[in-house]
Amino acid sequence: MKPKIEKPKIFISYAWGSREYQNKVLALANDLVSVGIDVLFDKWDLKEGHDTYVYMEKCVNDDTVTNVIILLDPIYEEKANERSGGVGTETQIISSEIYNNVSQEKFLPVVFEKKEDGTIPKPQYLKSLLHFDLSDPTTYDENYQRLVKRLYGVNIYQKPELGNIPNWVTEEETIPSGRIIKLEQLKNNNNYLSQKDDLISILDKLEDDVISFKSDEMNCIKIYEELKKYRDEYLQIIKYSHSIKDSNKFIYDFLEELCSRCNEYETIHRDEKKTLIHEMFIYTVAFYYKQKDYDSLSDLLCKTYFVTNPTTGQEGKGIHSFYSYYEKLDYTKRNKDNKKYYNGTAQIFVDSINVNICSLKDLCFADELCYNFYVFGSETISDRYWFPILYIYDGEYNTLLKQFSSKLKSSDWALTVAKIFGYENVQMFKDNLKKTVKALEDSRTNRERYLEAFRFAPQIVDFIKVDDIATSR
Repeated sequence: MKPKIEKPKIFISYAWGSREYQNKVLALANDLVSVGIDVLFDKWDLKEGHDTYVYMEKCVNDDTVTNVIILLDPIYEEKANERSGGVGTETQIISSEIYNNVSQEKFLPVVFEKKEDGTIPKPQYLKSLLHFDLSDPTTYDENYQRLVKRLYGVNIYQKPELGNIPNWVTEEETIPSGRIIKLEQLKNNNNYLSQKDDLISILDKLEDDVISFKSDEMNCIKIYEELKKYRDEYLQIIKYSHSIKDSNKFIYDFLEELCSRCNEYETIHRDEKKTLIHEMFIYTVAFYYKQKDYDSLSDLLCKTYFVTNPTTGQEGKGIHSFYSYYEKLDYTKRNKDNKKYYNGTAQIFVDSINVNICSLKDLCFADELCYNFYVFGSETISDRYWFPILYIYDGEYNTLLKQFSSKLKSSDWALTVAKIFGYENVQMFKDNLKKTVKALEDSRTNRERYLEAFRFAPQIVDFIKVDDIATSR
């Protein structure tokens, strides 16, 4: 992105504290100059005999100065509030500019040192202004880069392109009422053997319906839209049957058998149906995680699936059996909407999300979890590829994967996640994380991402250091 301000020129307002603090300010000024920002700074601009007030007033009011950086520390706050010393003089000049210009963007508070209790030393006249924080060494680089972008007039956060109305807003329920009645009866039946038989019967019927489905449509998107009713019925089934003992095992068998049958060459609309299974699998991961049914989630990810690939004749071992990429559906969606989607199929998933089962954040997380399982799961099971096509629709901050990963400091949660990823204990999980990270570093293998995207697909180790895992109760 081309900067809006090609040659930034700034003035630094700060309080003279200890020599160490002054050197810290000088280091920041030098860093800013080194990245092409012209800095007005008293250390190298003021000489003996110069009028300090005139210098300050000129720097603050100079139209060629694009920004005034106000470095905040406890001394600055005290002097600004009391209007004492050089800081007090600058405060009088700056505060009038801020009060008289509600929409001002010239004056930027930067927290340089916090108080001993960790609070921010912001003078009264700056209370309403958002600030940058360069006080924490662990986040300094990230926030320094944000500051430099701001000084160049580059928007730190880009507003996304306005999307389309989701299909689920206007679409009516597609599951026949008779099916809903059967599911209600299934849920309320107290006889386990009868429940089991009924669930198997319902799943078998759904499997046959998907396999025998045929559309007169030629457009792959319209075909997929017609298939979506089977996805919604499947999601209702796992929702209604979740309280039934061992229902998860029947779900696994259903997915495995449906995938095997759809892989056959003679299957009508084969590619659309395989994409449907891909979507259904991601929803299943999201559902079990939302229900905190970590045992079923672990079984789902770690199970060996005997799905034959008609091209190679090989049987799939892991979750890759359900992964599908249908190029025609991808570019047809892009052409239909005349938009440069990162992935047209992913956009279809987003447009038609079933909000009765999970949110978009839940679905993105489930896809990212499958990807992380592929990267960090037990070597005996994560032997095939999984690219998280939905990751670009997830936010960069406070995502579910970040929450999932950050909690790994807890020993209990670390053990839960270790088992989800197919390990007997936390140490085995940590050892493989270290081994995998080192292997990626040694091979200089690029992380997975869309070629057009800046962000890489997120990994657990982006949010927590391996050595920090299981370090607290």
